[in-house]
Amino acid sequence: FPGPPVVAESIVGTHARLPCNVTPPLLEDRVALVIWYKVGLKTPIYSVDTRESNFSHATHWSDEAYRERLSFALDGRTGTLTMTNAQQEDTGEYRCRVDFQKSPTRNSKVNLTVIIPPESITILDHKGTTIKDHVLGPYNEGAIINITCVAIG
Repeated sequence: FPGPPVVAESIVGTHARLPCNVTPPLLEDRVALVIWYKVGLKTPIYSVDTRESNFSHATHWSDEAYRERLSFALDGRTGTLTMTNAQQEDTGEYRCRVDFQKSPTRNSKVNLTVIIPPESITILDHKGTTIKDHVLGPYNEGAIINITCVAIG
């Protein structure tokens, strides 16, 4: 795996986008298969088969656990696996394997973090008093202020 993993983030309940470079190393080469794995699972979670066609007519397959939530699209040199309704258990490391017709296989990793927003946020001033409506100031230019943000949940 050349280089560090790509970092991807999503908020729970939204779309997560996992990029993968699908550009062939040789100009006359083309993609045959793109296979996505979630590290820790024994089988792939998604694949795109272009052996008999191109990306616009490719055969897409998804593991049953992800069937309604995964899709793959090509945008220039990058293929993107999109996961709808990202959940906390989707956090983890994913591997994209690209098989070319002539060139060696390319593997890349994506670390996905699904962020769970806090239940509530309280902002306190320097005295520990709650700031109402999250509005601070006015303050003079150059003034030093000390505030604290308390996140719950």
